[in-house]
Amino acid sequence: MKHILFVCTGNSCRSVMAEGFLRKFIGQKARLYQASSAGISAPEGFSATPETVKLMKAKGVDVSDHHSQRLTTQQIRQAYRIFAMERVHRDWIVNLVPESKDKVFLLTDFAVDKTQGAPGVPDPIWMSESFYVNVLDVIENCVSTIVKELPDHE
Repeated sequence: MKHILFVCTGNSCRSVMAEGFLRKFIGQKARLYQASSAGISAPEGFSATPETVKLMKAKGVDVSDHHSQRLTTQQIRQAYRIFAMERVHRDWIVNLVPESKDKVFLLTDFAVDKTQGAPGVPDPIWMSESFYVNVLDVIENCVSTIVKELPDHE
Protein backbone atom coordinates (compact mmCIF):
# COMPACT_ATOMS: atom_id res chain seq x y z
CA MET A 1 0.00 0.00 0.00
CA LYS A 2 1.31 3.45 -0.94
CA HIS A 3 1.35 6.15 1.68
CA ILE A 4 0.16 9.72 1.01
CA LEU A 5 1.35 12.22 3.63
CA PHE A 6 0.05 15.76 4.18
CA VAL A 7 2.24 18.20 6.11
CA CYS A 8 1.62 21.58 7.74
CA THR A 9 2.93 23.30 10.87
CA GLY A 10 0.87 22.07 13.82
CA ASN A 11 -1.16 19.17 12.37
CA SER A 12 -4.40 20.61 13.73
CA CYS A 13 -6.00 22.32 10.70
CA ARG A 14 -4.71 22.15 7.12
CA SER A 15 -3.05 18.74 6.97
CA VAL A 16 -5.98 17.27 8.92
CA MET A 17 -8.41 18.66 6.33
CA ALA A 18 -6.33 17.29 3.46
CA GLU A 19 -6.06 13.83 5.03
CA GLY A 20 -9.81 13.79 5.65
CA PHE A 21 -10.63 14.81 2.09
CA LEU A 22 -8.30 12.19 0.64
CA ARG A 23 -10.05 9.52 2.67
CA LYS A 24 -13.42 10.85 1.49
CA PHE A 25 -12.52 11.05 -2.20
CA ILE A 26 -10.28 7.99 -2.59
CA GLY A 27 -13.09 5.54 -3.47
CA GLN A 28 -11.89 2.36 -5.21
CA LYS A 29 -8.28 3.49 -4.93
CA ALA A 30 -8.44 2.91 -1.15
CA ARG A 31 -7.00 -0.56 -1.73
CA LEU A 32 -3.82 1.09 -3.04
CA TYR A 33 -3.38 4.19 -0.88
CA GLN A 34 -3.49 5.20 2.76
CA ALA A 35 -3.36 8.75 4.09
CA SER A 36 -1.91 10.42 7.14
CA SER A 37 -0.85 13.87 8.25
CA ALA A 38 1.81 15.44 10.42
CA GLY A 39 3.24 18.82 11.38
CA ILE A 40 6.81 20.04 11.27
CA SER A 41 6.44 21.51 14.76
CA ALA A 42 3.33 19.74 16.00
CA PRO A 43 2.86 18.97 19.67
CA GLU A 44 2.00 15.29 20.08
CA GLY A 45 -1.58 14.24 20.75
CA PHE A 46 -3.54 17.47 20.30
CA SER A 47 -6.99 17.41 18.72
CA ALA A 48 -7.91 19.15 15.50
CA THR A 49 -9.16 22.69 16.09
CA PRO A 50 -12.90 23.01 16.83
CA GLU A 51 -13.30 24.96 13.57
CA THR A 52 -11.67 22.15 11.59
CA VAL A 53 -13.86 19.51 13.22
CA LYS A 54 -17.02 21.56 12.61
CA LEU A 55 -16.31 22.46 8.98
CA MET A 56 -15.15 18.98 8.03
CA LYS A 57 -18.25 17.48 9.64
CA ALA A 58 -20.35 19.77 7.43
CA LYS A 59 -18.49 18.22 4.45
CA GLY A 60 -19.30 14.71 5.67
CA VAL A 61 -15.85 13.98 7.12
CA ASP A 62 -15.34 13.13 10.80
CA VAL A 63 -11.93 14.25 12.11
CA SER A 64 -13.00 14.44 15.76
CA ASP A 65 -10.69 11.57 16.77
CA HIS A 66 -7.58 13.15 15.20
CA HIS A 67 -4.46 13.48 17.37
CA SER A 68 -1.57 15.59 16.14
CA GLN A 69 1.82 14.12 15.44
CA ARG A 70 5.21 15.60 14.69
CA LEU A 71 6.69 14.72 11.31
CA THR A 72 9.47 12.12 11.43
CA THR A 73 12.19 11.16 8.99
CA GLN A 74 10.68 7.67 8.92
CA GLN A 75 7.35 9.07 7.68
CA ILE A 76 9.15 11.04 4.99
CA ARG A 77 11.13 8.03 3.81
CA GLN A 78 8.10 5.72 3.78
CA ALA A 79 5.78 8.09 1.93
CA TYR A 80 4.92 7.58 -1.72
CA ARG A 81 3.92 11.25 -2.09
CA ILE A 82 4.13 14.16 0.35
CA PHE A 83 1.99 17.27 -0.02
CA ALA A 84 3.14 20.34 1.90
CA MET A 85 0.87 23.28 2.67
CA GLU A 86 3.56 25.95 2.27
CA ARG A 87 6.98 26.28 0.68
CA VAL A 88 8.59 26.43 4.12
CA HIS A 89 7.16 22.96 4.87
CA ARG A 90 8.38 21.56 1.54
CA ASP A 91 11.84 23.06 2.05
CA TRP A 92 12.00 21.77 5.63
CA ILE A 93 11.18 18.22 4.48
CA VAL A 94 13.75 18.27 1.67
CA ASN A 95 16.43 19.70 3.97
CA LEU A 96 15.72 16.96 6.51
CA VAL A 97 15.64 14.13 3.94
CA PRO A 98 17.27 15.35 0.70
CA GLU A 99 16.43 12.18 -1.23
CA SER A 100 12.72 12.99 -0.78
CA LYS A 101 12.81 16.02 -3.11
CA ASP A 102 11.18 14.21 -6.06
CA LYS A 103 8.17 13.12 -4.03
CA VAL A 104 7.43 16.35 -2.13
CA PHE A 105 4.94 18.76 -3.68
CA LEU A 106 3.22 21.96 -2.71
CA LEU A 107 -0.49 21.13 -2.31
CA THR A 108 -1.52 24.18 -4.34
CA ASP A 109 0.43 22.86 -7.33
CA PHE A 110 -2.71 20.77 -7.81
CA ALA A 111 -5.25 23.61 -7.67
CA VAL A 112 -7.61 23.73 -10.64
CA ASP A 113 -7.56 27.52 -10.39
CA LYS A 114 -3.85 28.31 -10.11
CA THR A 115 -4.59 31.64 -8.38
CA GLN A 116 -6.44 29.81 -5.60
CA GLY A 117 -4.15 29.41 -2.62
CA ALA A 118 -0.99 30.29 -4.54
CA PRO A 119 1.80 30.00 -3.50
CA GLY A 120 0.54 27.82 -0.66
CA VAL A 121 -2.31 27.21 1.75
CA PRO A 122 -2.36 29.92 4.45
CA ASP A 123 -2.59 28.88 8.10
CA PRO A 124 -6.12 29.49 9.46
CA ILE A 125 -5.19 29.07 13.12
CA TRP A 126 -6.60 31.96 15.19
CA MET A 127 -8.37 33.35 12.11
CA SER A 128 -12.10 33.84 11.42
CA GLU A 129 -14.44 31.07 10.39
CA SER A 130 -14.74 32.61 6.92
CA PHE A 131 -10.94 32.37 6.60
CA TYR A 132 -11.17 28.69 7.60
CA VAL A 133 -13.87 28.16 4.95
CA ASN A 134 -11.63 29.67 2.27
CA VAL A 135 -8.74 27.44 3.33
CA LEU A 136 -11.05 24.41 3.39
CA ASP A 137 -12.22 25.17 -0.16
CA VAL A 138 -8.64 25.42 -1.46
CA ILE A 139 -7.67 22.14 0.19
CA GLU A 140 -10.79 20.33 -1.03
CA ASN A 141 -10.12 21.49 -4.59
CA CYS A 142 -6.48 20.43 -4.53
CA VAL A 143 -7.08 17.03 -2.91
CA SER A 144 -9.84 16.26 -5.41
CA THR A 145 -7.35 16.86 -8.22
CA ILE A 146 -4.68 14.76 -6.50
CA VAL A 147 -7.04 11.79 -6.12
CA LYS A 148 -7.97 11.96 -9.81
CA GLU A 149 -4.28 11.92 -10.76
CA LEU A 150 -3.29 8.98 -8.53
CA PRO A 151 -2.78 5.81 -10.58
CA ASP A 152 -5.51 3.22 -10.03
CA HIS A 153 -3.09 0.31 -10.31
CA GLU A 154 0.06 -0.77 -8.49
